[in-house]
Amino acid sequence: MGALPALLLLGFNLDSNTDQRNTRIQYVENSLVQGRLSGKHYFNAFGGTTVEWKGAYSRAGRYEPNTREVLYRESGGVFPWDNFIQSGSIFHQDLTEDAINLNLDVQFPIRVNGQAGTIEVGASSLSRDRDVLSRRFRFLPNRSIPDEVKAASPDAIFTPENIGPGPGQFEIQEATFRPDNYVADQTTTGAYVMADVELLPRLRFAGGARIERSKQAVAPLAGAALDNTDFVPGATITWAASDLVNIRAAASRTLARPEFRELAPFSFADFAGGYLVVGNPVLQRSRITNFDLRWEWFPRPGAVIAVSGFYKKFKDPIEERSCSRAASSSRAG
Repeated sequence: MGALPALLLLGFNLDSNTDQRNTRIQYVENSLVQGRLSGKHYFNAFGGTTVEWKGAYSRAGRYEPNTREVLYRESGGVFPWDNFIQSGSIFHQDLTEDAINLNLDVQFPIRVNGQAGTIEVGASSLSRDRDVLSRRFRFLPNRSIPDEVKAASPDAIFTPENIGPGPGQFEIQEATFRPDNYVADQTTTGAYVMADVELLPRLRFAGGARIERSKQAVAPLAGAALDNTDFVPGATITWAASDLVNIRAAASRTLARPEFRELAPFSFADFAGGYLVVGNPVLQRSRITNFDLRWEWFPRPGAVIAVSGFYKKFKDPIEERSCSRAASSSRAG
């Protein structure tokens, strides 16, 4: 699926204290191929044990072959071409990512205090690989460009007669940054155990724990390398205060891992003259402690009135940070 937008931005720029006009012609093609195979098996000979397995493969692609941007700034009532950041730029990118996801879950029925319950164990594996190829070029002026050329439209300013090594012409130059091309991979494996039982009349417990090992790497330049093993427990207590009212309390620990684009030192701007956005290869995964309390009232079948509150504590949160007004914004932890 592809799209070819022609974008025109008009407005006043505080940095340059003048009106500006920015044009962008961009074609982006996104593709996704995925397949999934799963099965569920019941074993009555083992007390009704259930085994469920899933396997999935996907390939995602993003192809941006020829994005062009031209910036004009008002001067004396006209809008001449301006040599600023991405003005006169050509950008190419080809991105592919493969992912394999495997899951196995086994559920054992049990009885506690005469009430039915379950114990569940499982394991999972996720593997992702990404390849990114990017190229940047810019039309840069040789000495002074004639006013009539600067005033030309985007489809007329960079014509063959205006390109060359002579004075008053544009010369195309490589503008690719060293971090623009990178490979990245992630492998996450985990195992868990959980139980869902009625401990006392009207008091139900559901909880367990999961252990995960995750490795992420982005290479080559200033690459990121994360290798973490985490224990993430969680539990919920539900008290049926009456036939119509439940009170639930939950506590858990969760994780937020940075995405490849947040770790890669690749930079881009949303539009000419805009802020650069850059990944941060020293990011760490975020650890989140969660507490929830919820009161539920079921006045009639199919209806519920609930009041809830929560508390969360983040360690090493991943958030956007402005490094400087004229330079860049980065994802920083």
